[in-house]
Amino acid sequence: MLPRRCIFGNQRDTRRAGDNSTVTQRIHTLAALLLLAGCSSANSGNFGCGMAAVAGQSLILEEFTRPGKTLSVPPANLPAALPVRIALGPVFGSVVGRTDSLMVVGLQGTLPDTPPVGFGVLIVNPEGKADGVLLYNGDPIQGAPRLGSVSAGDRTLPLIGLQTNIKNFEDASCPVFPDSLRR
Repeated sequence: MLPRRCIFGNQRDTRRAGDNSTVTQRIHTLAALLLLAGCSSANSGNFGCGMAAVAGQSLILEEFTRPGKTLSVPPANLPAALPVRIALGPVFGSVVGRTDSLMVVGLQGTLPDTPPVGFGVLIVNPEGKADGVLLYNGDPIQGAPRLGSVSAGDRTLPLIGLQTNIKNFEDASCPVFPDSLRR
């Protein structure tokens, strides 16, 4: 095995034997994030909610790699309102409408500055009913057809979509899209 300095260049290994502060720091950071995620819902203290939120809302984007999951058009019947959640963040109400063949989701409220969101994902259940919209940072999934837009104040975000069962990505005691925001 090559010494560390040979692999990474002319860096000096200044760690002392038994010094694993970097590993310890990463473990503490991960633990803090999981605790915060677990306590951020209405069911404060429910660790399962935090784990489901972190894992589930991140794994949903993997559904774009599965055949038949990516939507090419919005559902025929759209509700008047849908919940909109920033992935791993707060949830908002919205007003839903159409412009020609595209869907428009008007966010009710003001998006926080962080995390910076870049696109929305409409989640449609296997029965064809829209469940809600998740907002993610970054650029939309490459190759995913645009279904419409999310209007958030002076920002307009592209909207793409998935047909999947959101219940596979959440803890039943803390849903991603609360029923109270579907009215």
